[in-house]
Amino acid sequence: MLYKEEETTIYRRANTVVINNELGLTPDITFHEQYATVGGEAINGRLGSCSLVLEEGSEETFTLVHPELGVALGEMSYVELQVAIYSLYLHAADKRDNPPAPVVEEESEETEDGPTE
Repeated sequence: MLYKEEETTIYRRANTVVINNELGLTPDITFHEQYATVGGEAINGRLGSCSLVLEEGSEETFTLVHPELGVALGEMSYVELQVAIYSLYLHAADKRDNPPAPVVEEESEETEDGPTE
């Protein structure tokens, strides 16, 4: 039984991005998509996907778009994207392998008359 039909705007969005960088193969990126409402609620299930092959030495560029404002911020080449992703991987691996030392608070000794030095 259906009750109180309502209208909303539905958007298509990438919810999972898979980067295949297998040795000996040309890297490719697949964007898996889903529907979402204007309020940011995901609609279950996969909508589809689109893929892009990052040909070696390609000078092709794409426009960088601000995710909230939708305005163009500049351009980036496929090669620059690969450099950025590689650099982000190195950053993430370094954070994993060299976590910050835990902060240990020093305990002060106190007497009935107050703290001692």
